[in-house]
Amino acid sequence: MLWLERLEVSGFKSFSDKSTIEFPRGITAVVGPNGCGKSNIADAISWVLGEQSARALRGQKMEDVIFAGTQGRGPGGLAEVSLHMAAKNGTLPDGRARVTLTRRLFRSGNSEYLIDGKKSRLADVRALLDQVRAGVRSYAIIDQGSVASFVLSKPKDRRVFIEEAAGIAGYKTRRRMAELKLEATRANLLRIDDIVGEVARQQRSLKRQASLARRARRLEERLRALKTVWYRRRDALLAAEAADSSELCAVASREADHLDRERRRLAAALADARRRLEHAHSDREQAVAASHSARIEEEQLDREIDAALTRAASLEEEAGRREGESDRLVEERVQRAEEIARLEEEIRSLAGELAGLSERSAAARQVVEREKAELERRRQVAATHEQALYDRVHRKAELSARASAAQAAERRDERRAEEARQAGERLGEALATEKKALAEVQRRQAEAETTVSRLELELERARDAEDDCWTALEQARADETDLVRQLGARSGEKEALDSLEVRLAGAEAAREILEHSREGKLRARQVVAELLSVEKDVEQAAERFLGDLLPAVVVDSAEDVQKGARLGVGGRVRFLPLDDAATGEAGRGELPAELAAHPGVRGRLSEHLRPTGEMGRAIHSRLHDAVLVDSLALAFELHRRFPGFDFLTPEGHAVHAGGVVTVESDQVEGAEGLLGRTRRREELAALLERLDRQRAAAAEAVERARQAHRDAQLVRRRVEEELAGARRAQASASFEAGQHKRSIERLEHEAEVARAALATALEGLERARREAAEAATEQQRLEAEIAAERERLEGIRGALREQEEVLRRAEAEASARLSDERALRERHGAQQQGIERLQRELQALEQRREEGRRVQSQALERAAELREQAAERGERLEAARSRREQLEQEVEAWSGRLNALAAEVDALDARHGKVIEEFEQARSRREAAALAVEKARLEVQHERESCREDLGCEPTELPAEPPEGIEGEILDNDGLLLEELRDVKLKRERLGMVNLLAEQEFEELSARFEELSSQREDLERSVDELSSSIRKMDRESRERFLEAFEAIRKHFRAQFTILFRGGRADLLLEDDSEVLESGIEIMCQPPGKKLQSVSLLSGGEKALAATAMLFAIFRYQPPPFCLLDEIDAPLDDTNVHRFTEAVREFASSTQIILITHNKRSMETADVLYGVTMPEPGISSLVSMALD
Repeated sequence: MLWLERLEVSGFKSFSDKSTIEFPRGITAVVGPNGCGKSNIADAISWVLGEQSARALRGQKMEDVIFAGTQGRGPGGLAEVSLHMAAKNGTLPDGRARVTLTRRLFRSGNSEYLIDGKKSRLADVRALLDQVRAGVRSYAIIDQGSVASFVLSKPKDRRVFIEEAAGIAGYKTRRRMAELKLEATRANLLRIDDIVGEVARQQRSLKRQASLARRARRLEERLRALKTVWYRRRDALLAAEAADSSELCAVASREADHLDRERRRLAAALADARRRLEHAHSDREQAVAASHSARIEEEQLDREIDAALTRAASLEEEAGRREGESDRLVEERVQRAEEIARLEEEIRSLAGELAGLSERSAAARQVVEREKAELERRRQVAATHEQALYDRVHRKAELSARASAAQAAERRDERRAEEARQAGERLGEALATEKKALAEVQRRQAEAETTVSRLELELERARDAEDDCWTALEQARADETDLVRQLGARSGEKEALDSLEVRLAGAEAAREILEHSREGKLRARQVVAELLSVEKDVEQAAERFLGDLLPAVVVDSAEDVQKGARLGVGGRVRFLPLDDAATGEAGRGELPAELAAHPGVRGRLSEHLRPTGEMGRAIHSRLHDAVLVDSLALAFELHRRFPGFDFLTPEGHAVHAGGVVTVESDQVEGAEGLLGRTRRREELAALLERLDRQRAAAAEAVERARQAHRDAQLVRRRVEEELAGARRAQASASFEAGQHKRSIERLEHEAEVARAALATALEGLERARREAAEAATEQQRLEAEIAAERERLEGIRGALREQEEVLRRAEAEASARLSDERALRERHGAQQQGIERLQRELQALEQRREEGRRVQSQALERAAELREQAAERGERLEAARSRREQLEQEVEAWSGRLNALAAEVDALDARHGKVIEEFEQARSRREAAALAVEKARLEVQHERESCREDLGCEPTELPAEPPEGIEGEILDNDGLLLEELRDVKLKRERLGMVNLLAEQEFEELSARFEELSSQREDLERSVDELSSSIRKMDRESRERFLEAFEAIRKHFRAQFTILFRGGRADLLLEDDSEVLESGIEIMCQPPGKKLQSVSLLSGGEKALAATAMLFAIFRYQPPPFCLLDEIDAPLDDTNVHRFTEAVREFASSTQIILITHNKRSMETADVLYGVTMPEPGISSLVSMALD
């Protein structure tokens, strides 16, 4: 517990200067007139103890506690209060014997809290005060408003004082925090339940996905192993073919490079010659420009000489004019000096007149002062009599008001009595209605609970249906995505094939011919290869046999061939004219029966070719034909027997009718020609069309699944909305039931209050009638006194008016004298200003004369300089004419050089053109070779890109040894390898889109499920622990409250009897079953009256009852100090005496600070502080120790 030792106030409210109050260990009284700042001391103590409400400190905002300033002082910028306290018994809980609390507030809004001079937080201050039960909201700081609020407050609000005394405020705070934590924990538990349910549904879905992922991973591992063997083998074959093509390209490149170097050398020589020619042109132009500039400079100097001579003549003329003006200024200076002497003589004459007039004016003012003093004396006499008359009139008005108030009170009490009887009847009816409504609400509450249970089951089923629809939608989306990926891959493959076709040998030139055909320059149709298709098993043979014919451009006639040749297309182009009857006749006769029936003969090549359209059939009939046989040996054998036929093997080897044998080197499998690429484009087009149809069907399936999922969502949302509505109905019914219960309690309480109000109204009616009669008698006596006082006042006012007339005449005389003196002073000032003006004009004339002389001298000097400059420019003019003649001769010399350089440039240009022509021919040969290299490179690049895309590495980075699981016949047979590749790939594609992370996600989700389950168990335990803790706090709070309530109740009964000198009082709980929430009703029975509620007592009785309650709390839990701010104001002398006796009794254990106007209360004090305002708006302290 703490004693107050000292309070230091600076800049707080009316305490502008630093003031200090020492508090002894007894009773300290603070006294002073109204408005002098006594209560500001109580506000200062509350403020330094942590008060945060500006209204509690009697202000609108917290800035109002800073000194606001007066007429003589400006506002302060800082409010500071320090409270020094000492431990009552020994030391504080933290070991200190004393503590100083300081609070500061700056005008900027910043504030500080200090404990023993160290900055602290408000929370630290409150924690310290809570330890010693000295907070700003404790029952130790009581003002008159607190007493009234305690009496007039609701029963539940009166609990605060007893709870503070019982020390359960901390329990309630901890209980609120525990309830908030319990609500948050329950909310978290609900969320965890939702999350656990959602995770369980996801876990079921991921379990299926994880199974698919394991299967897909095994297929992808097998597919990767097969692709490793395939890409390793293909890369070696394609690399060898690319090396051969590169060698041929290198030879052509060396020839083209040699010609390119020669072309660049000649181009550099030609550029150098042209540069020298340009420099010569530039030098000649510079010489011409310099000659022109010299001529311009010559003309400019001639003009400058004429201008300088003209300006010199003008300046000499200006110097003469200035000489004449100087003589005129000397004459004006003499005139101004004579006028100044005249004005000085007039000023000396006016000074004498002004001295005499000042003496007469002073005498008149003395007369006015004497008359004013006499008038003020008479006014004071009149004011004294007027105040006496006003006091009597005011007293009469007060008595009239008392009489009116008594009559109004009589009418009011009659009305209140009637209202109380009517209110009792209405409350009875309302109570019956509320009880009936409560029964109806409880019935609806039970129905709502049944509906909530049913809808919760429906919601669970709707969520399961939504999960199933979501799983179906995800599967449909995966199928659609897989088809889109396949469609993109095949489209890319087709685009790559088209790009390769354009870049292969002969294709670019053929495309260019077709472009010219579309422009109408010739009649070209299509490329031969685009008009034929071939069976796959003879594709390689047809490709090699037909050879260069396949990229040929089909035209209508030989004339179109000639037009194409004249177009000058880069590269080699082959044409196939449709009007050439001789084309393709060789080898088209009927096969002998013996040859056709031979076992190794497969028929004619033309039989395996399928033409496209009419043009395709026309070309088909003109193609060179051959007999297909199984092997080259059979071809030799049949050639000897049938020499008139060409024989062709599936590998492309050919034995021609003339005996020429064509043997093709082995090609890398998969390196397709024009026919193969044409076939692949057709196959890809068909596949793309099929995939597009499948994708459209998959999109429709996705839309159906999406619609089903939306329908399930709508069902789920509908059920959720119905459930939310049912829960709202349940909560609403519960809320209404609580409202009806509270209404019933309120109505019962109001009925009791109405009965007490009826008795009070009847007592007040009798009292009002007595007061009205007393006021009427007093009014008659005052009317006689007022009439006599008015007669005396009229005589005094007549004398006052005569004195005012005498003063008016004296003031008029003094005013006239003052006006004459003021006019004379104005004349004197005007003459003095005239002298000063003339002196300034005289100085200005002298300055103008000096300025004229200076300008004249400068003009003559400038004229001489200009004539010297004209002579100098004449010399420069002669030099410019000489330089111009020399530059004109240089221009003639440069013209001859230009002609020689132009001839040299023409010769180099002709030689350079010839070399360019040779270089273009060599470059065409190099490009043809490069095209072959590019073809090989593209095939290698395509395979390597495919390898990187499929395996993530280059083929050269693949291991030489076959992967594990790849063994046996498949290592040597490409057909088996390709077949198994297609089979594994098809199986993987049938699985569709698979979440490859499903296994990991399933494990993570399982771990999360376990973690969430553990968290749910922890939350359930927390709910149980918090509920148990709240029950324990409720039990302890109930026990401590009941203990304090019974003790304070006992002390209140005794203290009430002491203060009222009899009577009885009691404290009652409104609801014994709800001790922690029940309100407290105060029942009092002063001597000679009946038992009633404290709110029905008179003003003085209420104050005395509240004081009894306060002292009862002090007896149960004595505070270390107590500040009582004018709580004795409503008490009469008798009750004040009883109050002071009680204060003296408690002063032995509690430090008492009284703020009072009552003399009896002052007599009890050990130290008396007086608060005064020697300067308006600024409080100061005067202390006195009383023995």
